[in-house]
Amino acid sequence: MSPTTPRRTGALSNRQFDVLVVGGGITGAWTALDCALRGYTVALIEKNDFGGATSSRSSRLLHGGIRYLQKLELTKVRESALERKYVTRAAPHLFNHVPFLIPTYRSLRKSRAFLHAGMLGYRALSAGSHTGLEDPATRLPRDYSMNVSRLRSKIPLNDDRITGAWVLHECQMESSERMTQAVIARARQAGALLFNYLKLEQFNLDDGRVSGATVRDGEDGSRISVTANITVNAAGPWCDSLNRQLGVQSLNTGFARGAHIVTRQLIRDYALVLPSGLQGEGPLGRGERHIFIMPWRGHSLIGTSYQETSAPGDTLQVTGREIKQLMDIVNQTMPHVALDTDDVLHAFAGVYPLQSKTIRTDTYQGSGEYQLVDHVSKEGVEGIVTALGAKYTTARRLAELTTDLVGRKLNIARAGNVKRNPTRAIKLDGGEITDLKRFELERTEEYRQLWSPETSRHLIKRYGTRIDDLASICRDDPAFAVPVSSSGMTIGAELQFAVDREMAIHLSDATMRRTDLCTLGDPGAASLNHCAQILGHTLGWSESQQQAEVDSVRAELTTNTCSAGAATCPGEEESSI
Repeated sequence: MSPTTPRRTGALSNRQFDVLVVGGGITGAWTALDCALRGYTVALIEKNDFGGATSSRSSRLLHGGIRYLQKLELTKVRESALERKYVTRAAPHLFNHVPFLIPTYRSLRKSRAFLHAGMLGYRALSAGSHTGLEDPATRLPRDYSMNVSRLRSKIPLNDDRITGAWVLHECQMESSERMTQAVIARARQAGALLFNYLKLEQFNLDDGRVSGATVRDGEDGSRISVTANITVNAAGPWCDSLNRQLGVQSLNTGFARGAHIVTRQLIRDYALVLPSGLQGEGPLGRGERHIFIMPWRGHSLIGTSYQETSAPGDTLQVTGREIKQLMDIVNQTMPHVALDTDDVLHAFAGVYPLQSKTIRTDTYQGSGEYQLVDHVSKEGVEGIVTALGAKYTTARRLAELTTDLVGRKLNIARAGNVKRNPTRAIKLDGGEITDLKRFELERTEEYRQLWSPETSRHLIKRYGTRIDDLASICRDDPAFAVPVSSSGMTIGAELQFAVDREMAIHLSDATMRRTDLCTLGDPGAASLNHCAQILGHTLGWSESQQQAEVDSVRAELTTNTCSAGAATCPGEEESSI
């Protein structure tokens, strides 16, 4: 694989694109890929960094859809199970199977019998979700029950009402950021032009029809006019703020924030489902919403909190209230862990839209339902559609439906060798693996002179077959094979790969959204300085520029951890409905 073409935004000018995608999160990335695979000319712009907002602040799970069963949203259950299959097959190296323990109680709706009946229904609805998964490593183990004595041998829960647990496996990503990058890289390979740090200033109108957009380059301040037959607004929770200039109706009635915290490891091998105290919706629900304590990279990932907000905002700073909400739930149910603020190594918050007519602050109202709107049929505005995603799991499906709509509006015949739904069978960048376990064994042996087996596994779980490119970088310069932090496994070659081939422009891009370096907390000044030198050498940074990049990353990390010890942090906003 040759290095990515340098960032030349001028390629967007003086050209008529079939499709302009606004928003570089997971929904926009899949949409750009699907459109490009069907033969359309595609441009994508993102105002900050790719996947830098909600897409990098998820639970790191591909949900199989069982949560929709309690609302009797049976089509959503099946859709989620099938989407999990398509995505894991596309990038098998990015996922692990994590067993979730769901405690059962003596009350009817929380009993083992009730949950067993639900699992039987879930199995029926998800039938066929393993079809086509030829690699055994990609197939989820079957659910099973666990008696109370075995449960307590795994996790000391002292609630006498507990009668046991049901165990359900889900797919977990060690890095959802790498998943987004894999889609973006594949879209580039398909011919799409994708640029970060290009902010939409206004939609361009031609006789009342949206004909593209005027964007501003966040790096040099220049303005670019991008012309396109169809514009797809895939800006997530921010879609309404962009559409407002067209005078179209808002899609959302409100928003909610969901925060996660990363702590010392509280539970090994299993994820635990805990009641949150917030009421849940659905005729077959267990009465309340739950949070998860999940094993993640040798730590515990705990989430999500729930808090309504009046607007998504431009910053996603975690609040002390959100961190306290999660810590209180854990300590009330598992007092022996004695979780305190010193245990919070990192925290992050995302925003998701609400469409409920009445917002109830004591009830979780996240529907997980995406929206696809053709504004010409709804409001008479031609040339633009809005694709509003709600879940990482179903982003591919929303992109597929969006591309179907784009194709009908463009009325362009597909190339004869292009399938109608190309992303259902695609392999993403790095995912060309048929036997994951064999691949891991072969590459670990092949590169034993470069890295430890643990480092090889770390790289495979993030880059798949692109581990070969990282090895090439290390062989050219052995210094890149060394971890950049004494407390992590990220190596210098990952930073070089990020700037050479993945359009990392700032230190935060490379350390927070291309690698894992900062996703467990602050790696320290020495590590960040070293990373700034790697990027600075390629990007031509002066010493003062390198220091400014380090200061910016450390400020963001400090913001996300200071909230743990205070109700609010300096400059923190806590608007609510």
